[in-house]
Amino acid sequence: MKSLNFISNNLIRISTFEDYMYVTNVDGSNILAIPKHNVSSSKSIKSNKTHPYSIRVYHRQKQPDVNHSCTVENGQCEQICIPLFKQGVPIPKCRCQSGFKLAKSFSQGKKCIPAKQGQFLLYGRGHPGAIKGISIEPSSKQEDVMAPILGLGRPIAMDYDAHSQFIYYTDAQRFLIGRQKVDGTQKEVYLEKGKKST
Repeated sequence: MKSLNFISNNLIRISTFEDYMYVTNVDGSNILAIPKHNVSSSKSIKSNKTHPYSIRVYHRQKQPDVNHSCTVENGQCEQICIPLFKQGVPIPKCRCQSGFKLAKSFSQGKKCIPAKQGQFLLYGRGHPGAIKGISIEPSSKQEDVMAPILGLGRPIAMDYDAHSQFIYYTDAQRFLIGRQKVDGTQKEVYLEKGKKST
């Protein structure tokens, strides 16, 4: 059994819950469970060919119920409500999904509107497969300006039709051409294995 000193020197991430520390390290492809009060008896709970990096324990005890304004009508937020505390008083903080931004007017301050698509860069990635778009306007931050296209295998080529607001893409793993609007609606298979969808 490896010593805790070796594990700590090669530690990537750690998450604690009850009597155990769960760790990933650079040494191999294991997730280790280490008892807090007996570090010499660590055990591997997961081993595979890929190298695990991030690790986090999710359990109801780690997310206790707290009275805050997001529990009532989502804090009046249209999409995402983040509970914050200001001087011990719970307040809602509204946020929008990728491709949307908060309206600037006071009367609509908790409403999400589609992000402006000026100049933006489409890019695809694998593992997990997705297509995203970020602004490349000189005066703007590099923020998402479209709803991401998720659940893809291996996106290779993509294009954007400004008139219809559709993004077209190929998925080389699934042998299809798909499309989705920049606001995340109307995702569909356009062509599959050379046959146009009906």
